[in-house]
Parts: sequence; structure tokens; C-alpha cells
Amino acid sequence: MVGATGTEASPPLLPRDAAAGWRSGTARYGLLLATVFVFVAVQGILPPSDAQQVIVAGLSGASLLLALRAAGLGGHVLAVAGGAAAIVLVLSVVRATVGGDPFFANGDTATTSRCLYFSFTTLTTVGYGDFVARSNLGHTLAVFEALLGQIYLVTVVSVLVSNLGRPARPGRSV
Repeated sequence: MVGATGTEASPPLLPRDAAAGWRSGTARYGLLLATVFVFVAVQGILPPSDAQQVIVAGLSGASLLLALRAAGLGGHVLAVAGGAAAIVLVLSVVRATVGGDPFFANGDTATTSRCLYFSFTTLTTVGYGDFVARSNLGHTLAVFEALLGQIYLVTVVSVLVSNLGRPARPGRSV
């Protein structure tokens, strides 16, 4: 194709339809990124309170739904996730208004940062022991999280090991 200046014009990098799809996908991921950013900021900036926990629950649900939408999942999966997010938000509001049982055995308040700390030490099966779940439900949830952590670790290690001896695909730089 020759342009007005007599030189060959380069074809567009993406067909028009693909470019429009890319832009809409970018917008979806941008909205997800913004929601996650606000989610992390609220956890770090607002002092631990019932209101903060309700806001965090709402932002968590929004992040989940936006991630599923950005991934192209819809219909039934999005409806189930939306229902689960709504239930968590309602339970969070009920807990904020009525109060809830303490989660930790030593009587410490279950703030977002303490719950994240407990979750990561459980997920990695480090378990420092400074926070311990008080109830059987808490113990069961901790066991499931530890099992998920081990399954994740085994999966990642097996993928890495299986790809060690495999040559790079043609056309890809290493």
C-alpha cells in the first residue's frame, strides 16, 4: 500500500475490531487495578473499625467481580460470585452492628492486619503461634488454608521443575 507521500504505509498493528476489544479490556483491567488500589489504601489508612471492615468487604467483593469480568467469565460464575460477595457484605454489616465473637484465643481483636498476618502464616504453614483461632470453625478454616497453601506450593514447584529442561518456544526471547 502506497501512501500520499509515495512511501509504503504500514498496516495497522491490530484490526479495528481487535483494537476496540483491547481498549475495552484495558478499561476493565484499569478499573480492577483502581479498585484493588483503593482496597489496599483503605486497609492501610483507615484505623481498624467496624466501618473499615464493611468497606473492605465491599471492596473485596467488587474486586472479585471485576476480576471475573476482566477474565471474560460471565453468566453463572459471575452470578454465584456476586451472590457470595453480597452475603459476605451483609454478614460484615451484621457483625458491625451486632458484634461478633472474638476469633483469636488470646482475646486480641481481629483487625484486618492481624487477620492477614494470621492468614499468611497459616497459608505458608509457618504458624508462629502468637495468634491462634479460638473456635472449632476457626481451626477448620485454618486447616483448609494450610492445605491450600501446600497444594499451591506443590503445584508451582512442579510447574517450575517440569519446565527446567524444556527448550524455549521458537519466536520467544528468553
